[in-house]
Amino acid sequence: VGATPDLMVSYIDFFLGGDEKRLDIVSIIQKRFPMCIIFGGDGSYMEPYNLHSDTLLTNLLGQHVPATVWNRLVSGLNAQLRTVRHGSIRTALGPVIDWTNSHANPQLEFHGVKIELGWFQATASGYYQLGVVVAVGEYSLHGLHQSDTWVGTDEAMR
Repeated sequence: VGATPDLMVSYIDFFLGGDEKRLDIVSIIQKRFPMCIIFGGDGSYMEPYNLHSDTLLTNLLGQHVPATVWNRLVSGLNAQLRTVRHGSIRTALGPVIDWTNSHANPQLEFHGVKIELGWFQATASGYYQLGVVVAVGEYSLHGLHQSDTWVGTDEAMR
């Protein structure tokens, strides 16, 4: 059980309990990808968008990316997300997407991981939340529905 500090996003995970470190279960863990991670916050000054990463998530992704690399990525992404305000989401996400493509993905691709900014329909009411899609190995993010992920700045602005 976990939640972001602002309690905007919470989650329950029944799988993790040390199993992520067992070598005989790696193929089962692979089935968790691509993984969607929703941002906390609401884009306001008091609660900017942020990617909350705790020990469970770091351990799961630690199968592919060293914890130091993942933690630096989260810190850098959160610094970029602080500039995104709810009222000007489309224009403010351009620099975040550029940063992801120029700084985050080159570091992650060395380990066979890629992230893309995405928006997800989290409720039946049609409300969307921002987040990232984490893909591992040969999985292509371009197979997702076009409205589920923003691939680049040009596409995000259309």
